[in-house]
Amino acid sequence: MASLAAERQGPLGAWVQFRSRPTLDAALPRFQADWLALQARVLAGLRDFATAEALLGRAEALAPQEPWLAIERAHVLELADRREDALAAARRAFAWRAWFRPAVQCVASLLTDLDRLDEAVALLSAATGHLECGMVQVQLAQLQIELGRYA
Repeated sequence: MASLAAERQGPLGAWVQFRSRPTLDAALPRFQADWLALQARVLAGLRDFATAEALLGRAEALAPQEPWLAIERAHVLELADRREDALAAARRAFAWRAWFRPAVQCVASLLTDLDRLDEAVALLSAATGHLECGMVQVQLAQLQIELGRYA
Protein backbone atom coordinates (compact mmCIF):
# COMPACT_ATOMS: atom_id res chain seq x y z
CA MET A 1 0.00 0.00 0.00
CA ALA A 2 2.74 2.46 0.94
CA SER A 3 4.83 1.65 -2.12
CA LEU A 4 1.73 2.12 -4.26
CA ALA A 5 1.19 5.54 -2.64
CA ALA A 6 4.79 6.44 -3.45
CA GLU A 7 4.30 5.39 -7.05
CA ARG A 8 0.97 7.12 -7.58
CA GLN A 9 1.22 10.18 -5.36
CA GLY A 10 4.94 10.85 -5.49
CA PRO A 11 7.26 11.10 -2.51
CA LEU A 12 5.37 13.87 -0.72
CA GLY A 13 2.05 12.07 -0.92
CA ALA A 14 3.71 8.87 0.24
CA TRP A 15 5.35 10.65 3.15
CA VAL A 16 1.96 12.01 4.23
CA GLN A 17 0.67 8.42 4.11
CA PHE A 18 3.59 7.21 6.24
CA ARG A 19 2.96 9.89 8.85
CA SER A 20 -0.65 8.73 9.25
CA ARG A 21 0.27 5.06 9.73
CA PRO A 22 1.26 3.39 12.99
CA THR A 23 4.81 2.14 13.43
CA LEU A 24 5.57 -1.52 12.99
CA ASP A 25 7.40 -1.94 16.29
CA ALA A 26 5.52 -5.17 17.08
CA ALA A 27 6.20 -6.68 13.64
CA LEU A 28 8.92 -9.17 12.83
CA PRO A 29 12.32 -7.51 12.31
CA ARG A 30 12.25 -8.35 8.58
CA PHE A 31 9.00 -6.43 8.12
CA GLN A 32 10.25 -3.53 10.20
CA ALA A 33 13.36 -3.40 8.01
CA ASP A 34 11.29 -3.32 4.81
CA TRP A 35 9.11 -0.53 6.23
CA LEU A 36 12.16 1.53 7.20
CA ALA A 37 13.77 0.98 3.79
CA LEU A 38 10.61 2.07 1.99
CA GLN A 39 10.51 5.22 4.10
CA ALA A 40 14.17 5.81 3.25
CA ARG A 41 13.42 5.60 -0.45
CA VAL A 42 10.53 8.05 -0.13
CA LEU A 43 12.71 10.48 1.83
CA ALA A 44 15.43 10.17 -0.81
CA GLY A 45 12.79 11.21 -3.32
CA LEU A 46 12.33 14.31 -1.18
CA ARG A 47 16.14 14.77 -1.24
CA ASP A 48 16.50 14.12 2.53
CA PHE A 49 19.45 11.81 2.13
CA ALA A 50 20.72 12.11 5.72
CA THR A 51 17.46 10.80 7.18
CA ALA A 52 17.21 8.19 4.43
CA GLU A 53 20.71 6.98 5.31
CA ALA A 54 19.81 6.76 8.99
CA LEU A 55 16.68 4.75 8.22
CA LEU A 56 18.62 2.38 5.97
CA GLY A 57 21.16 1.87 8.73
CA ARG A 58 18.39 0.90 11.13
CA ALA A 59 16.86 -1.41 8.54
CA GLU A 60 20.17 -3.14 7.85
CA ALA A 61 20.71 -3.63 11.59
CA LEU A 62 17.36 -5.44 11.76
CA ALA A 63 17.99 -7.62 8.69
CA PRO A 64 21.71 -7.87 7.90
CA GLN A 65 22.71 -9.13 4.46
CA GLU A 66 19.14 -8.89 3.18
CA PRO A 67 19.43 -8.45 -0.60
CA TRP A 68 16.32 -6.30 -0.92
CA LEU A 69 17.73 -3.74 1.53
CA ALA A 70 20.87 -3.47 -0.59
CA ILE A 71 18.66 -2.75 -3.61
CA GLU A 72 16.81 -0.06 -1.65
CA ARG A 73 20.17 1.43 -0.67
CA ALA A 74 21.21 1.37 -4.33
CA HIS A 75 18.07 3.30 -5.28
CA VAL A 76 18.69 5.89 -2.55
CA LEU A 77 22.30 6.32 -3.70
CA GLU A 78 21.17 6.60 -7.30
CA LEU A 79 18.76 9.39 -6.35
CA ALA A 80 21.71 11.12 -4.67
CA ASP A 81 23.62 10.89 -7.98
CA ARG A 82 26.12 8.47 -6.43
CA ARG A 83 25.93 5.84 -9.15
CA GLU A 84 29.24 4.09 -8.45
CA ASP A 85 28.22 3.66 -4.80
CA ALA A 86 24.78 2.52 -5.94
CA LEU A 87 26.40 -0.06 -8.21
CA ALA A 88 28.47 -1.38 -5.30
CA ALA A 89 25.32 -1.70 -3.17
CA ALA A 90 23.45 -3.53 -5.94
CA ARG A 91 26.38 -5.88 -6.43
CA ARG A 92 26.30 -6.69 -2.70
CA ALA A 93 22.70 -7.84 -3.14
CA PHE A 94 23.81 -9.99 -6.06
CA ALA A 95 26.62 -11.49 -3.94
CA TRP A 96 24.21 -12.30 -1.11
CA ARG A 97 21.69 -13.96 -3.42
CA ALA A 98 23.01 -15.02 -6.79
CA TRP A 99 20.76 -14.15 -9.70
CA PHE A 100 18.36 -12.19 -7.47
CA ARG A 101 16.20 -10.62 -10.17
CA PRO A 102 15.99 -7.11 -8.67
CA ALA A 103 19.78 -7.11 -8.25
CA VAL A 104 20.34 -8.21 -11.84
CA GLN A 105 18.11 -5.47 -13.19
CA CYS A 106 19.46 -2.80 -10.86
CA VAL A 107 23.10 -3.63 -11.66
CA ALA A 108 22.33 -3.66 -15.40
CA SER A 109 20.51 -0.33 -15.20
CA LEU A 110 23.36 1.29 -13.27
CA LEU A 111 25.94 -0.11 -15.69
CA THR A 112 23.92 1.42 -18.51
CA ASP A 113 23.79 4.77 -16.72
CA LEU A 114 27.56 4.59 -16.26
CA ASP A 115 27.98 3.93 -20.01
CA ARG A 116 29.27 0.41 -19.39
CA LEU A 117 26.92 -1.03 -21.94
CA ASP A 118 28.84 -4.17 -22.84
CA GLU A 119 28.93 -5.19 -19.17
CA ALA A 120 25.19 -4.61 -18.90
CA VAL A 121 24.51 -6.72 -22.00
CA ALA A 122 26.76 -9.51 -20.71
CA LEU A 123 25.05 -9.55 -17.32
CA LEU A 124 21.54 -9.56 -18.77
CA SER A 125 22.48 -12.22 -21.32
CA ALA A 126 23.87 -14.45 -18.58
CA ALA A 127 20.82 -13.78 -16.42
CA THR A 128 18.46 -15.06 -19.10
CA GLY A 129 20.08 -18.48 -18.62
CA HIS A 130 19.40 -18.41 -14.88
CA LEU A 131 16.08 -16.62 -14.60
CA GLU A 132 12.76 -17.20 -16.27
CA CYS A 133 11.78 -13.58 -16.19
CA GLY A 134 10.33 -11.65 -19.08
CA MET A 135 11.33 -8.32 -17.51
CA VAL A 136 15.02 -9.25 -17.72
CA GLN A 137 14.62 -10.30 -21.34
CA VAL A 138 12.80 -7.05 -22.15
CA GLN A 139 15.57 -5.02 -20.50
CA LEU A 140 18.15 -6.93 -22.55
CA ALA A 141 16.19 -6.47 -25.77
CA GLN A 142 15.78 -2.74 -25.17
CA LEU A 143 19.49 -2.34 -24.57
CA GLN A 144 20.38 -4.35 -27.66
CA ILE A 145 18.00 -2.27 -29.79
CA GLU A 146 19.52 0.91 -28.39
CA LEU A 147 22.95 -0.42 -29.36
CA GLY A 148 21.74 -1.43 -32.85
CA ARG A 149 22.38 -5.12 -32.17
CA TYR A 150 19.46 -6.66 -33.99
CA ALA A 151 20.85 -10.13 -34.70
